[in-house]
Amino acid sequence: MVTNTSSHSGEGPKSQLASDITAIGVALRAVVSGLRPKDVPLPFAPEVLAAFADVQRVAESGRVLMTARAAQAREWERQGYASAADWLAAQQGTTTGRARADLETSGHLDNLEATADAVRAGRLSPEEAGAVADAAAANPGAEDDLLDLAQRESLKRTRQEAERRKAEVRSEDEKRQREERVRKDRSLRFWYGNGAGNLHATGPIDVLKELEALIQREVDRKFRANRDAASRESLDNYAFDALIDLARTAGGGATGLATRPRTVRDRRSSARFGRRRARRAPLTRLTLIRVDLAALLRGSVAHGEVCEIGGIAVSVTELRRLLGESIMQLVLTNGEAVIDVVNLGRKPTVAQMIAKLFADACCTAQGCDRAVRLEFDHRTDWARVKVTELANLDLLCDHHHDLKTLEKWALVPGTGRRPMVPPTDRRHPNRRLTGGDT
Repeated sequence: MVTNTSSHSGEGPKSQLASDITAIGVALRAVVSGLRPKDVPLPFAPEVLAAFADVQRVAESGRVLMTARAAQAREWERQGYASAADWLAAQQGTTTGRARADLETSGHLDNLEATADAVRAGRLSPEEAGAVADAAAANPGAEDDLLDLAQRESLKRTRQEAERRKAEVRSEDEKRQREERVRKDRSLRFWYGNGAGNLHATGPIDVLKELEALIQREVDRKFRANRDAASRESLDNYAFDALIDLARTAGGGATGLATRPRTVRDRRSSARFGRRRARRAPLTRLTLIRVDLAALLRGSVAHGEVCEIGGIAVSVTELRRLLGESIMQLVLTNGEAVIDVVNLGRKPTVAQMIAKLFADACCTAQGCDRAVRLEFDHRTDWARVKVTELANLDLLCDHHHDLKTLEKWALVPGTGRRPMVPPTDRRHPNRRLTGGDT
C-alpha cells in the first residue's frame, strides 16, 4: 500500500512499511548522534555494544530479505547503472562483489523457507545466510544441518561445511572440470597502494596446501626462536617473513628483497637455517586426507562418500595427482569412529595424533578456528588415568591451553567441539562436581 506520507527529506510518497522503518531509523539516529563512548560507564559498555549489534542483525536481515525484490523493480536501470549489483554497491557503500553475493542469497531465500525464517529472526548474518543458502540451493537435504551448524559455529566452519555439502551432489566430471579450470587460470598478481605492497595468488588446492604447510613450518620455527614477549611478533608478521625467506632460498639467497629479521636472535636463527638448508634432504610433508577407499579405487565419489584434502572437497583425480608425489599414512576407520589406540605414556603416539587431526584438525573450543600450533590435552588429567587414549584427548590451540592451565578455564563436559568457560561459569566441570550455584 502506498500512502501520502512524505519522507523527512521531502523525496515524495513512501509505503507505510518504509515509513515505519524510517521512523525507527530516525529514533536510532538520535541515540547515535548523542553517543559519547567515554561517557558510558565501563561496566555497561559491553551491553551497549551488544544492543547495537542486535539492532544491526535485525537491519541486515531485512536488507538481505528485500535485496532481490528491490532489484526486480529495476530502479538501477532508471538511475543509469550497468547492473543491479552496481546500484546496490553504490547505495550501500560496499563492493560490487559483496552486493552480487547478497543478491544471490536473497534470490535463494524465496525457495528456502527455513533459512528465510532464520534470517527474519536475526539468527544468521548475511554471510552465514549466504553460505547456507548457496549450499542448500544445490543440496536441499543439507539445509537443516547447516542452519544448526551456523548458529553454533563460526562463519569459517559454516562455509567449510557448506562446501562439503555442495560437493556431495557434484558429479566427478564437474569436480574435474572445475579443478582443471582453476589449474589453467592459476595466477599471482601484485598491486601497490596506501604505502603497502599486496599479493594475491589463486591456484590448485593441492599446490597451495603445500605452500601453506611450508610457510607454517617456518612460522613455527620463528615463533620458537622468539619466545621472549619483547621480541615476539604476530603470526601474520611471521607468515609474511616466512614467504619471503622461502622465496629467497629458492632464488639462491638473493638480497633484492629488503626485509631483514628484526632481532639479533632471529638474524642468527636465519643464518643457521640458511646454512642448514643447502644440506637438508628433500622435504617430506604430511597431508591429511579423508577419502573412502572404495572411491579412491573406483575413481569417483558415490553418495555418502568423501574425498578431501585438508578439509576441502576435491575430485579423486586431483587426489591421485597428489598421492603420486607424497607419502601417505593410512588411518583405519570403522564408519565414523577412528579405531582407537591406547598407550601408557603421557604423549600421544604419532598414530593417535594423526587420528585426532583426521577427526577435526582445529581447536576443540567452540568458536575458535585456529588450526596451527595445536596441543594435545588430556580431558581427564593423565596423572589420574595413567594412559593416553584417543577418546580422552582434545585439541587446544596455545591460547586456550594457556587459559586452561594458567587460569583454570575448562571445556564444558562432553566430546567434540564445545564451549570453554571460566571457573565462574555454571557449566564449568568443577562447579558441577562441587554442586556450585546454578
